[in-house]
Amino acid sequence: MLVNVRLVNTRWLVALVVLGAFLSTFRLCAEELRVDTEILVGEGQPPIAKYLTIFSNGRVYDFMLAPQNEITIYDQRRGKFDLIDTKKQLRTTITTEELQSFIGKVKNFALREGKVSLIAPELEISFNETEHLLECKGSPVTYTVQGETARTAKIASDYREFADWSIQLSSMRQHTLPPFARLIVNGHLADRGLLPKQVTRQVVVGGLLRKKTQLTRSLHTLSGKLSSKDRQRIEEAGALLSGEFREVSLPEYLREVDLAVRPTNQKAG
Repeated sequence: MLVNVRLVNTRWLVALVVLGAFLSTFRLCAEELRVDTEILVGEGQPPIAKYLTIFSNGRVYDFMLAPQNEITIYDQRRGKFDLIDTKKQLRTTITTEELQSFIGKVKNFALREGKVSLIAPELEISFNETEHLLECKGSPVTYTVQGETARTAKIASDYREFADWSIQLSSMRQHTLPPFARLIVNGHLADRGLLPKQVTRQVVVGGLLRKKTQLTRSLHTLSGKLSSKDRQRIEEAGALLSGEFREVSLPEYLREVDLAVRPTNQKAG
């Protein structure tokens, strides 16, 4: 019996292509992540903000659901954030290089002012392996994080990357505490393959006689499955990037958007 070797090779090639596409799609779906977040300040108070964060296909879609309607899209491949205010119909872009430049200026300022502890915080690190409880104790800020094991190392790495850039963006926008303590926390979580389920941040403020502790908590509900509504949100957010919203410079965007009512971004901060 004669066998058409060329036909057999072609069939094998097609099969390998189809299998590769299937595995690529499976791997992509396996690395999707949905995070619902509530931000609480003080004890016994209702959430001051709610977020939905979706990791999909090399992008992170961060939807502020309350009190404002803002979408932040982090493009991992291009190294940039797109900020969209759906109410004012404005959009702008900031690159990770621009964020690095800002953080460099913060470091230089701290060095000039002799405030090295702000950029190189000394944290006492403890970790409970059984409970996945991480504590990073310092002055003036202490973080206590309840972790959950990520499904894959890639998810833990992607989350850490987004969290690192997001806290730097938040620091630039809100002129809050420098991001360096939280960057250390993010590193310890990622090294252990963990995602945060609950983050408690305690900041001691005031002088010797009038010290007080500001308490902020973020509660995260993690899921590896995206709903059809989640995918619709992604499509709609992507359409806004090329839609009719007015594109402005970053300074103009920040002037137009009312940051006075924007809560501290404890998802990453």
